[in-house]
Amino acid sequence: MKGGMRLACLALLVTALARGETVSLADLQGWLSVWQKREGLDQWKINLRVVRQGELGSGNDGDVMWSADTGTARMRVLCAADMAKTGPSAPSEIRRESELVIVHELMHLLLVPISGNYWNWSRAENDRAEAVTEAFSEMLLQRRVPGGLSEAQFINSQMSRWPGKPAPEAKRQVMLKLVRAMQAVAEDDVTALLR
Repeated sequence: MKGGMRLACLALLVTALARGETVSLADLQGWLSVWQKREGLDQWKINLRVVRQGELGSGNDGDVMWSADTGTARMRVLCAADMAKTGPSAPSEIRRESELVIVHELMHLLLVPISGNYWNWSRAENDRAEAVTEAFSEMLLQRRVPGGLSEAQFINSQMSRWPGKPAPEAKRQVMLKLVRAMQAVAEDDVTALLR
């Protein structure tokens, strides 16, 4: 982040904190650490940056670019002050949305094995992939599967919407990672309850 941009974001953060919006870089890094482990993505080296809306483009709260060959990724998350301008305004909603952005962008990495030629997808294919990614992210963050389905049934129903036809073994591996992620969330919840 350039000096002026850094100062502007810092000024917005101070203003946001004064209004009770408490999403810090430490919060984002904490969520990244927790969710990276839960989603079984420990092998990835992820560089996290907090950015202004102008860097992401209108309508985006975050993005991730990756190199599967090197296991590296660059994740950008919209700063809380800008998020409050375009989305939720209550501090608790901003915190939840910021955590959801982390979960969602990590989900893209979890889905890399079935993403194939992701960078050359059509707009319609990308929209379908985003909808599936969001459904899986919400499933993890809400800690439940919608519609009374089992985890495996829900995951399979969403995978049927995925662009292209993933190789069966890659699809199986992704489905198992998602089930393990739900299990990790449940285990973390039990640990927290017993403290």
